[in-house]
Amino acid sequence: MPTELFLRGRVYYIRGTVGPPDRSIRVYKSTGARALHVAEAFQAQLEKTIWDEITFGKRAVVSFAAGAASYLEFVEPAPQDVDRVDRLVAHFGPDKKLNAIDQLAVEDACKKLLAADASNATKIRNVYTPLTAILTHCAVRKLCDKPAFQRPPEPRPEAPKWILPSVANELVAAAGDHLKPIMVFAFCTGARVSEMLGLVWERDVDLRASKVTFRGTKGGRDRTYVMPPRAVGALEALPSREGNVFRRPDGKPYTAKEAEGGQFKKAWLVALRKVGLAEQVLDDDGLQRRMGDGRPIWRPLFTPHGMRHTWATWYQGVMQDPMRLMVVGGWSRLSMVEIYAHLMSSEHIEDAIDFWGAHPENNFGAKPVQRLRVIARNAYE
Repeated sequence: MPTELFLRGRVYYIRGTVGPPDRSIRVYKSTGARALHVAEAFQAQLEKTIWDEITFGKRAVVSFAAGAASYLEFVEPAPQDVDRVDRLVAHFGPDKKLNAIDQLAVEDACKKLLAADASNATKIRNVYTPLTAILTHCAVRKLCDKPAFQRPPEPRPEAPKWILPSVANELVAAAGDHLKPIMVFAFCTGARVSEMLGLVWERDVDLRASKVTFRGTKGGRDRTYVMPPRAVGALEALPSREGNVFRRPDGKPYTAKEAEGGQFKKAWLVALRKVGLAEQVLDDDGLQRRMGDGRPIWRPLFTPHGMRHTWATWYQGVMQDPMRLMVVGGWSRLSMVEIYAHLMSSEHIEDAIDFWGAHPENNFGAKPVQRLRVIARNAYE
């Protein structure tokens, strides 16, 4: 029989059935209302919800509030995330359906819940990300469609092209044993990865003279460099004195292909993650992207070539001589090294020298300007 309203005490109740004869749903429910017009509105809304569920399935009638409650119960989020979800539930109200949360609804939520000048990062953190998480949770349970929001562009922080000596020390400490000497050598000499992995003991290295020669460099000329003490120490600690200087963990030389990727970059990424120089890759829904075996995908924020930029930045900071930097670094034009002129502040100069292990009496291309000033001052004290 169709639904009808009746008084039970002072509150109106609904009883009856809704739907076609073969799939009708029996209803006996309090409206919670004492006024007839309020009870009638409740009755009409309840009948529509039941018909929608019968016609279109359960996913057409589940409210956002119910989906949010299920999500919070399942994930046990941090307090700040609970607050974000609560604000969204209050904004959408008790009757907003999950499938009604579309792009326009999300953009409207940003306007209503956030300041007019809120950044894209704020919108993503407070609206897009929690909404995506809730709807994805519900989609897995077939309560709604998978969300497909177009997020506002979020500017990625620019990856550092060079790092401070303190960070370089942390990176070296975090690296695998076969990668440590490569890193130390690069930070001490400014060698490109391909130049380092192509070094041959008998042809290119003279430990007695602390010299190394890079053959067939990018500039087309051989380049000889006087190594600082720490680079010499890194080479002296290597087990072999024949063939390729730097080798893979299995003792075999790196191939040209591996110099660009493969095992070298895998080990590099592991070290970056340990010191916070890598970030997780997210998909368009803000969810962590994973490889086929389920492992998360990471993006490096500092490249191996950044070691060359780092060395050049330190060298210019210590020497204050862009012409010498151009020569010893193997650049063909002065304009190519001018970018390093003002990158490192003077407070880190001593840290760079300490990293290299270079002292004024060492023949390190030229005596560092700061150390010369110290010698001159001490001579008159």
